[in-house]
Amino acid sequence: MAASRTPRRRSGEMPLPTIPFDPAGALLDKTAGRPPRHRKEKP
Repeated sequence: MAASRTPRRRSGEMPLPTIPFDPAGALLDKTAGRPPRHRKEKP
C-alpha cells in the first residue's frame, strides 16, 4: 500500500542538481584562517 503513495519521477524530468557544500568544513576553514577549499591559493 505504501508503494502506491510513493512519488515517482516522471521519465522526462531531470534530477535536481546537487551542490557540494560542507558547512562544518567551511566553518573550520574560516576559524583556522585557511582559504576556502573552492578557491585556489595564489602563488
